[in-house]
Order: sequence, then C-alpha cells, then structure tokens
Amino acid sequence: MRLLSKIEALLNDEDLGVRREAIYFLCLKQRERAEEILRGFLSHENPRLQTAAIAAMAEHQMEEAHALLTEDTLEIFLVRSDEDAETGREEVAKLLGLLQGEHYRVFLAQLMADTSPRVVKAAIASAGRKRDPDFIPHLLEMLPNSTYRHDTKEALAGYGVEILPQLQELLLSESERLMIRRNIPSVIARIESQRSVDILTEALLNIRPDLKFYVVKALNRLRNQGGGMKFPEARLDAVLLDETRSYFEILKILSFHTQFDSDNPARLLKRALQERLDLNLERIFRLLGLAYPPKDIFTAYLGITSTSRLSRANALEFLENVLRGEIKRCLLPLLDEAPQQTLITRGDEIFTTRIESLDGALEHLLRGRDVWLKTCALYYLAGRVPAHLRSLVEQMASDTDLVVKETAELALSR
Repeated sequence: MRLLSKIEALLNDEDLGVRREAIYFLCLKQRERAEEILRGFLSHENPRLQTAAIAAMAEHQMEEAHALLTEDTLEIFLVRSDEDAETGREEVAKLLGLLQGEHYRVFLAQLMADTSPRVVKAAIASAGRKRDPDFIPHLLEMLPNSTYRHDTKEALAGYGVEILPQLQELLLSESERLMIRRNIPSVIARIESQRSVDILTEALLNIRPDLKFYVVKALNRLRNQGGGMKFPEARLDAVLLDETRSYFEILKILSFHTQFDSDNPARLLKRALQERLDLNLERIFRLLGLAYPPKDIFTAYLGITSTSRLSRANALEFLENVLRGEIKRCLLPLLDEAPQQTLITRGDEIFTTRIESLDGALEHLLRGRDVWLKTCALYYLAGRVPAHLRSLVEQMASDTDLVVKETAELALSR
C-alpha cells in the first residue's frame, strides 16, 4: 500500500511522462480494474490527468483504449480550452493511429487540420501508421509545407511499396504541382526496395531537367543504404551521356558570354547558365556515385571543382583509371583544365550540335525542357525578338507554366 501511495503522489508531477507512467503502473498492479481506472482518469476534473490517461494508452498501446475512446470522449478532448488542451489533442492524435474504426478516421482527419503544429505532426505520423489510402491525398497536400514536410515524407513512406505506383504517377505527371513533384523522389528513397530504384532510374530518362537533381539525390540515398539493390548500368550510362551532352551545350552557349553583359536581362541569363553548368556537373558526379564507390567519386568531384591544379590533376588521373568506355571518352575531355575554346572544340568533336551563334543558342534554350533557362531566355529577348523566333515565342505565350507564359507575353509586348 505504501508503494501505491507513492505512485499516486506522482500523479501530481509536473512532467507528463511521470504522470503517464504512474497511471500505467496503477493499471498494471490492478490489471482486473485497468479499464475502470482509466475511465476514472478520463473523466477526472483535472485535465492534466485526462491527458496522462490518453498518453498512457498511446505509449503502451493498451487494449482498453478501444472501449474507452468513444466519440463523446474524443469530442471532449477536441473542445477543451484549458492550458493542457494542446497536449491532450497531441496525445489523442498519437493514440488514433493505433485504433481501427470509421469514427477514429474522422477525428484523425480533423487533427491533421489542427492549428497546433505539434498536434498536426502527431496526426501525420498516425496517418502513416494506419496506412489508410484515404489519407494519402491529405498527406500529399502537406508536402509543400516546410513545417510538416519531413513528417509527411516519413508518413507516406510508411505505406511501403504499395504506394510506389501512385508516387511514380505523380512524379511523371506534368499537370501535378511542381512543389509536390520535387518532394516525391525523397519519399520514394525512404522505401528501400529495388522497385524504388527502378522507378527513379526510369524517371531520369523522361523527367524535366529541373527535377532531375531531386531524383539523383534520392538514388544516392538508396545507394548509400546498401541493401543489395541493383542500379541498371545501361540506363545510368544513357543518362550520364545525356548529362554530359547537356554540360557541353551549356558550356558552348556560355562561349557567347561577350554578348551576355549588355544589360540586366543578359546578365541574368548568363548567371542562370553558369548555375546550370555547376548543377549539371554535380548531377554527373552524383550519377557516377551510383556506378562507382561513392566516397571515391565525391573526392574526385571535390578535386575537379577545386582551384588547386594538383587536386584537379589527381582527380582526373583517378577518373582516367576507373571510368569505362563511352562515359570516359565523352566526359574526361570536358573536365580538363584547358582554355574554353579548346573545350568547345573537343565537345564539337564528340557531340553534334547546331549551336553556332547567339540566335542558335537562344532557340536551343527556348526549345529545351529547362523551364528556368527558357524563362531567362525569354526575358533576354524582351523587346528584341528576332523574326525567325517570333512564332516560337508566340506559342510560349500559351504555355501551361504561368511564369513562361507571362515572360513570353512580356517579350512580345515590347
């Protein structure tokens, strides 16, 4: 009895965890009365003990919760306004993820729209545990919100391989919002399976350039997880060659740099091209990290991007020794520390391009899939659209991308 008295004294502790464990201990010591004890705390005049009872059922997954967590009880927690109300809703959200029943789903959906981030995060985690397909649209809508992004990704990944076809469809859908598509690869990477690898590598061949980086990063995460997953060599080689060609094309467009310094639109385009060149190089090395030891490739990347000639030389020597066939033939000549025109000449010998003038470079950007470069090119052309590009710019004035559309209209209006 003295022990029970000491435990009961802990019910007034300031710490929720202490109160929660005290209630759980009382239930364990009087197992036959556990439901009665919990019911008493749920209807207690002290709201902190009500919360502690919910927390005990959630933390220890107590079977009594199914009988005690009625709609009336849930309503009480949702309308409480005391200082412990937020914590109460948070603990209810945790508990709902462990229970089955239509009314639990309704209340969990309400808590996912709560005003408290703590409560919403708990509800998101519970939705992931329940793996209820009806919650998937709600979770996807939360992906653009940085407050809940990490929790939402974890919850969606909790659905396992069954959700992969739906995620693949969203990733490839041109009609889906960009902020959702950007975050899909990271969700897929959290589902460690060969199917995840296959979906992401297939996407690399079809997805628009500004989404490729997210896909490659997701593949890097899967590669680092191990698990015996296979990364298709032929498909990766095809993507690497495409990235190398893109790297050369941007390099060649930048060779017209003397004409990109006349005004702000020109400088914006030049800066965008340089940023894309740097990002393209990073993607190339991230892709190489899927086919070769990642740590060694990362060291080589640091060497190539270093200002130290020795570091660059060591990195090139390493790549010379490990790269294979076509990748080696096409990539290495463009990474050497040589004058820009020498690199351009080498690239022309490897790739066949029709970019021979500034007009040709602008047309290449306008016909490309990189939305940001396309937008910058349109902005550069504002008030100076050449006749042979006017019909192309007019087409873009009806583009589905709002920024491209408005910039094309701007280019035509001047």
